[in-house]
Amino acid sequence: MEPVPPELQELIQERTDRYNSTPVVDFEGLSPDDMHGLLYFPFDEARSPLVFKDASGCNELGSLPLLKHFRTFMEELRAREPLKLTVNKNLPVAFCRRMCELELYEDPYFKEALERFSLRNESEYIYLENLDWMARNGGLLRIAKGKMSLGPKGRRLLDGWKDHEAYWLLFFLGTTKLNWAMNDRYPESRMIQRGFGFSIRLVQKYGDVPRPVKFYSDKYRVAFPNIMLDFREVGNNAEWQYASSYRIRVFRCFLERFGIVSISGGRDLPERDETARKTPLADKLFGWRRPRGPPSGMPSS
Repeated sequence: MEPVPPELQELIQERTDRYNSTPVVDFEGLSPDDMHGLLYFPFDEARSPLVFKDASGCNELGSLPLLKHFRTFMEELRAREPLKLTVNKNLPVAFCRRMCELELYEDPYFKEALERFSLRNESEYIYLENLDWMARNGGLLRIAKGKMSLGPKGRRLLDGWKDHEAYWLLFFLGTTKLNWAMNDRYPESRMIQRGFGFSIRLVQKYGDVPRPVKFYSDKYRVAFPNIMLDFREVGNNAEWQYASSYRIRVFRCFLERFGIVSISGGRDLPERDETARKTPLADKLFGWRRPRGPPSGMPSS
């Protein structure tokens, strides 16, 4: 096989670079290079088009339930350290019940359910389990000999608590360390989580007015049609399971939790009737730029 002439190599490379840098309609104006950076290097300023803005002036963060709940969780843990864990290294039931008494939950029906059914372990308290998971995987806690206490990083966070710093820490942990699939029983589909930045872009672009949550799951599927392969084993329910998992993981446990969207009617509406719109935080916290790095497939200097 004869080698490709240098002139042809240059032409191929030129056209490839042009394609990779051209905006795509299904990507909502992002290019393939943009999308590659957004999916695989979302926190890399040189490669991702997503901008994380200075949140120090966002007073709205002070009323965000997630921050209040996480701070309470850490303070209650410090007050009881070293907290003896179960044999499976989970939080003890008594501590979980105390968190419920302090109203550390997103779903108002959770407390009602606890009054009817006794809480048996941490895994039944999914929201608390999420907070615990982020704290552990964020290096904020220390576990030794079956007991949990705050680590140096966790103490510094509490002692010098600043809402904007805590927000970005939890945002990073919630998108990179927390497995969103732990909140439901649908197929894992890591692509739903990996594209969190694209979901933010969709909400920023279309969220000025209330729209059905399914509008966004449909847009997401257009951009990533192969995502349906993750649901191929569920047969005729594939589309419904995809839409439901996107709704729970992206809108309920990410966008709403981090104050980026508000969802109409709380959690007591049927899925088909839910609508969402962006909050002021959506545009205050996130922006977009052209990445400064080299095109995909080309080495950096």
